[in-house]
Amino acid sequence: MIKNMLKTGLFLFIVSAISGLLLAYSESITGPIILENQLKAELEAQNNILPSKAFKDFNVEEAGKTVNFKVGFDENNKVTGAVFKVSPRGFGGPINTLVGINADGKVTGYKILSLSETPGLGSKLTSEKFTENLKTLLALNSSPRFKVKKDGGDVDAITAATISSRAFCVGLSEAQNTFNTYKTQILEYKAPEADLTGGAK
Repeated sequence: MIKNMLKTGLFLFIVSAISGLLLAYSESITGPIILENQLKAELEAQNNILPSKAFKDFNVEEAGKTVNFKVGFDENNKVTGAVFKVSPRGFGGPINTLVGINADGKVTGYKILSLSETPGLGSKLTSEKFTENLKTLLALNSSPRFKVKKDGGDVDAITAATISSRAFCVGLSEAQNTFNTYKTQILEYKAPEADLTGGAK
């Protein structure tokens, strides 16, 4: 009886060890590819939400934390604005979003990179209807209030997904507030030395 138990235990240990090694090997192969694809997706998104010839990282240490975002430049090396990555917490987890803000402090666009909101409810943040409504709001309102209408803002909340909608608005406001905090420094930022069309430095 004990002998059989030892054999079974040893067998399970060997299977688990092999599975772990195969998983680690698979991760070592696919991990870099996944990361590269994510970076490409972010580069494409930042160019869509803030069209620029080049981008350069902006880093500043403040209150024990590092503030990081990308400043955009046009063909004349003039600052076009900045792109921020925010992760407000929704109903199901962080809503990872890129937000573009031009040199005047206006939100020019956004791209939700990932979210874990409830399918059919909060996940509708990525739906065509919600996206088009936001595009219209940004185009027609020079200074929209990024709160749901229930809270006195200008954003139409998704039905039965107010928490997700509010979190999304928090992300837009966070990006805009950060831009306003560093606006003077951003507008004085120098363009990259090299030509990094569509890229980042």
